[in-house]
Order: sequence, then C-alpha cells, then structure tokens
Amino acid sequence: MVVIAVMTTILGISVVFIRQYQSNVRLFTCSRELKSNINKARERTISEQKIYGIRFFEPENRYEFILAESPDNPLESYLLDEQILFSQISPFTDNILKFNKAGAVNESGIIILENIKQDQKTITINPSGYVYAE
Repeated sequence: MVVIAVMTTILGISVVFIRQYQSNVRLFTCSRELKSNINKARERTISEQKIYGIRFFEPENRYEFILAESPDNPLESYLLDEQILFSQISPFTDNILKFNKAGAVNESGIIILENIKQDQKTITINPSGYVYAE
C-alpha cells in the first residue's frame, strides 16, 4: 500500500510538471525546426549555386522553403504548432529571407516565436548568413 501511495504521489507531481513545461518544449521544438530549415536554405544555395530562401506568412503562422527563381512554387511548406506564433519577423523584403551564392543574406534580421504563455525564442540571422537561436 505504501509503495502504491508513493507511486501515485510521484505520478501526480510529474503530470503537473509536464503540463507546466509542455508549451516551452513546443516553443523550443518549433524554433529548432525553423533554424534547421533556414540553414537548409543556406546550404542548398551554397552547394547548388541557386538562390534559396524562406518566405514567411506571419498572420497564418506558416513559412515556405522556396527557390527564388520560382517563389510561387514552394518546395516545402511548414505550419507552426497551434500554440506557437510569429511575434516578429524583420526586416525582410516581402517577408522573404534569401541567401546569396556565398551563403550570406541579402538582409540580416530576427524572427521571434512566442508561445501561449508569452515566452519567446529569438532566431537571429547575421549578415554573413550565420543563424543562431537565443
């Protein structure tokens, strides 16, 4: 009986802990996936010597992996988790982050993701094309 009581108490505490941090885990996962896709656009630009980029649709909380010469035909589309939204995307022309053939960006900037608890994760793209998350 004592073992069952201890296990029940531990389970109860674990459920509360998991629910409290679930939105932070989703935020971290979305930011890591976005960073990975931005890096994929940079790597493909360098390796294929074609201009790739990411187009953001802020109100819809989605983004697309595009080839700049045919931006209306996205190669891949991604939708953010339902509890995550774009808080800020700046200052990309037409909301498109493009890399040049050397792997640098035409416009450096930031992307801020926010969860339902107003926790934020910032992804920064510097002029050389290096992408990092804070």
